[in-house]
Amino acid sequence: MCILKAIGRFCSWVFTAITNVLYRSKRFTSMMEELRECLANEDLLDKLMELLLKCLSVLFMVDGKFRRNIKNFEAVYSFKSMDGKISLAAVFKDSRMTVYDEARPDSTITVMFKDGKTLRDFILSPNPDIIQAMLTNTLSYEGNLNYLLKFGYLVTHLLHKLGL
Repeated sequence: MCILKAIGRFCSWVFTAITNVLYRSKRFTSMMEELRECLANEDLLDKLMELLLKCLSVLFMVDGKFRRNIKNFEAVYSFKSMDGKISLAAVFKDSRMTVYDEARPDSTITVMFKDGKTLRDFILSPNPDIIQAMLTNTLSYEGNLNYLLKFGYLVTHLLHKLGL
């Protein structure tokens, strides 16, 4: 339940920022509701990555200081699950991040997780260890490891905003 409280605090913070910037976006409110459901319901874990990417994208829109992390950064990340239920892409270009519903063939890096539960456990871990995840075959990647580490930093910052 502490996760839901943290997400609630984050929602309040982001909602205030979005209200000022986007004049009460219904899309974001529904996205945060989906994230709450996803974390609480084992059956919805396959949507977790999509919601995290969308939350990260919104954070880049509303937090100019955080947006500096992707200034002059261009990359295409593809995320897949080994069970085939997750296939997404995040494109970083022109200090923006765009989320796509399918993995892209032109990816700079492709990250593969065992399944949605493994993804949740890895991301919400207090100290995610990429090397350990690779050794236990719960995570694999194709591409430059530095891109994976950069993404890990960005997600850690998002989780910090969530209070996790």
